[in-house]
Amino acid sequence: MKNRILLIGASLQSGMAVAKSLYDYGLEINIIDWYKLPIRNSRYIHKYIDIGNPSEDEMEFSERLIEIVKKGSYKCILPINDPAMEICHKHEREINLHTPILNLNPSRVYEFAHDKRKLLLEAGRHGIEIPESVFIENITDLNLIKPDFEFPCILKPAFSAKIKNNKILEFKVRIAESREHLSDLVRELIHSTPLIIQKRVRGTGIGFNLIAYNGEIINYYLHKRITEINGVSSYREIINSSTYNLETKIESLLKSIGWTGVAMIEFKADSNKAVLMEMNGRFWGSLNVGIYSGLNFPVQLYEMIVLNKKINKISSLKKLKVRNLHMEAMLYGSKCMQGKFLEFFKWSCSILFNFKRNEIIEDGFFRDPLHFVELYFHDLKRLYSKFIQKYSLITRNKLKIKSSRSLSIAFICHGNICRSPFAEIYSKKHFPKHKFASFGFVNIEERLPPLNAVLVAQQMNVDISNHLSRCFNVKEKSKYDAFIVMDRINYFHLIKLGVEKSRVYFISDKDIPDPYGKDTSVFLNTFNQIKQSLDYTFINDKP
Repeated sequence: MKNRILLIGASLQSGMAVAKSLYDYGLEINIIDWYKLPIRNSRYIHKYIDIGNPSEDEMEFSERLIEIVKKGSYKCILPINDPAMEICHKHEREINLHTPILNLNPSRVYEFAHDKRKLLLEAGRHGIEIPESVFIENITDLNLIKPDFEFPCILKPAFSAKIKNNKILEFKVRIAESREHLSDLVRELIHSTPLIIQKRVRGTGIGFNLIAYNGEIINYYLHKRITEINGVSSYREIINSSTYNLETKIESLLKSIGWTGVAMIEFKADSNKAVLMEMNGRFWGSLNVGIYSGLNFPVQLYEMIVLNKKINKISSLKKLKVRNLHMEAMLYGSKCMQGKFLEFFKWSCSILFNFKRNEIIEDGFFRDPLHFVELYFHDLKRLYSKFIQKYSLITRNKLKIKSSRSLSIAFICHGNICRSPFAEIYSKKHFPKHKFASFGFVNIEERLPPLNAVLVAQQMNVDISNHLSRCFNVKEKSKYDAFIVMDRINYFHLIKLGVEKSRVYFISDKDIPDPYGKDTSVFLNTFNQIKQSLDYTFINDKP
């Protein structure tokens, strides 16, 4: 019987790269995942296990995970993405009773990958170039931003993932276009994670990719992003390892940390210098460029930790370029639909006529056809869903008060920081006969409304300044007589989550668009539409 390994959190590119390399090594690959990605159809996956979603109920998910680990006879488990790393750290003791966890460092070591602030401070002590940064712990810390601070700037959550209120939360880097925009972004995130405000660094994405043991680097390579899509590279290449003279400084950093396992230390680089961005303490999306070039980190990690083998240093690598055709097809197909035909044409020609001998397409059409086909089918399903949400015929039921009894009513919008909280608080003030609440669909809760929303609501004698967002949970659906949505997308979200159509109503005959990010005139128009609709709906219920 093959040795069995359990992968947790199937991030698309990194998960596939790890699964394939360990499958080829001779392991049986099981995956626990909650993203419903096409990886479940890959020939490299022996078993795909769905035990719920930790972004909805982390404790329930983890209890099921531990039960599976108890019964599964796994040689080891391997967290692939940041949420999986957080879950494994929280439940490390229970899991380790049954099987080892690969790439899981002690908390005093892991914190340098988990908390970007600590990494920046430690890296600076070892001569590594770091960006100009301001650490934000609360809203008043915005006063630390100097008047001449340059915009646009980067707003970076200190944590990529975090467990809070029995949910696993994921945070992404944002770009603040102005001081006002920065303030709104901070208001959204500050109750969930500390923040780092950084001066924007221009340059190309560089990855210093390594495997280490007790702080000693065993093997590493350097790669450059050629094409980057929303922070993820679709086309990258191996570059000379001595470029930017990073090795000695990173060796010093890792020794001070005591890192064991794999990591990707990310930089932004121009022709002169490389500036540190962050450290990913797990496998990364561009992993295949190293594997194809001769450094198979998933196998080396397994042999080093599970088999206790000595890993040989590999100094000679193939200089390859690796392309993810699916990602690029989505990017340039979108550009074509936007009318940017020349960009699409140039990209198509580069694939058809300029393909070099040192280039590899990592998509597995011949090696893994079912997964390849499912990738594009998955995209078509998403596009179809958007089309249905936008154009399908639906009955716009509006709430009609037919009895004198008190109703429990929930207002629904996308983020629960603009439209639905205004509707909730306005209704509580003017229609006290009924009970009101509001929800959104953004998993990160306790976000504050944007300043423009607060200002305009105050002008209308509605105070939403202390409102904290809430994410709709399926457990809430039995608590309310009616759900009032702002637009079609809200409607379809609720139906998908199992709320009966008979209890879902529209606030107006027309969608009330999301005013998020707009100026005060747009908020004024939006809130006036909501007020007028509510006054008409509850005309007989005013005190």
